[in-house]
Amino acid sequence: MKAVFSSCGHLIAILALMVNLSIVPTSVALAEQNIPFPTVAKGMGEAHPEGNVTIRKNHPSLLSHQRDETMRQGKRPLKESLKACLACHQVRDNSGDVVGKDDPRFFCTACHAYTATTIDCFQCHNDRPKFTKETLKSLGLNTP
Repeated sequence: MKAVFSSCGHLIAILALMVNLSIVPTSVALAEQNIPFPTVAKGMGEAHPEGNVTIRKNHPSLLSHQRDETMRQGKRPLKESLKACLACHQVRDNSGDVVGKDDPRFFCTACHAYTATTIDCFQCHNDRPKFTKETLKSLGLNTP
């Protein structure tokens, strides 16, 4: 009888956890409710046409979709690439050098540290790509 109760107790605990997790607000919802949000460096370009909240919430799936199109179909649109994200969202230190993924000021790090999630993009991608003036201009960005 004790084993049955133990199994039922575990099942109830798991179900309670699942219900609790389903109502936990996302970081976007927290921002909308004026709950403290990490300080994120402002991008250099215009705001996202989709809205910054949409990008914050959906960037993992957007980046994965772009990755799949690039890897499987050979499509490489610059404006929708990780490199374009980094061009607009690069953060510079006091000497003018672009900070990397291990620096707490790095654009992606602020939210990922706040949400305790890992950034695996930079296992393969350069976190500080070099940009020509032409590339920055094509993205609608001023050159530094």
